[in-house]
Amino acid sequence: MSLARSLIGHDSVQIQFAQALEPILTTLAPGLTRNAQLEALFQTFEMSPDVFATRFRGLPPGEQERLHFALALAREYALYRERHSSAKRSQSQFPWTLLSDLDPAIRNEAREWFGFWVRFRQGHWSELQWVERGVRTHVNFEARELFARALPLRPRAMVIVHNHPSGDTEPSWVDLQLTRQVGELSQHLGIELLGHWIVGPHSETWLPLQKQPRNKPT
Repeated sequence: MSLARSLIGHDSVQIQFAQALEPILTTLAPGLTRNAQLEALFQTFEMSPDVFATRFRGLPPGEQERLHFALALAREYALYRERHSSAKRSQSQFPWTLLSDLDPAIRNEAREWFGFWVRFRQGHWSELQWVERGVRTHVNFEARELFARALPLRPRAMVIVHNHPSGDTEPSWVDLQLTRQVGELSQHLGIELLGHWIVGPHSETWLPLQKQPRNKPT
C-alpha cells in the first residue's frame, strides 16, 4: 500500500474525499485548469488552515485530521525535493522560461486568445491559464475576468500573454494601453505585473511593465 493511500484511508473514504473535493475546487477557482484549482486550494490551506478545514466538513470523523497530516507531510516532502532538485528554473532566464512551456499548437492558433501566468509566494510559476478566446482579428478582453481567475491563486506576481495570429508581434496601441491598465489594477491589488508577452507562430515580443503613454500618438 502506498504512503498516500495509507494516509487517506480505504476506498470508501477516497470516494467521499473526491466527492467533497470536486465542488470545493469549482467554487473556489472556477474557470481554471484542474492543476490551477488545486494550487488555489493549497494556497488557501497555506495561508488560512482554519478556513481550509471548514471546507471538508463532509469527510468522516477524524479524516480532517488525517488530511491535514497528509498535506503537512506532502509539504515537507515538496520542500525536500526543491532543495535537492537540479532542475530549478533560473531567474536569470526569465521571462523566456515561461515561453518554453508554451505548446506550439497554442502559438499557431488561428484565433486570438488571452491568458496569464502567476508566480506564487513560494516562487514557482503556474501553468498557462486562459481568460478568453476570440476571433482571428481580436479578443474581447475584460480585466475583471482576468482578476476573477487570478485572485483565487493568491499570486505575488503575474505575466499576461496573448497571441497575434498574423505573426506580426509588434505591439499595437491597444496592447500598450492594456499593459498599462492591467499594471495599474494589479498594483492596487498588491500583485506585481512583470510584463506582457505577445506571441506569434515564429516570433514573440516582450513588453516589460513600464509607464505606457496615456495619449494615442498623432
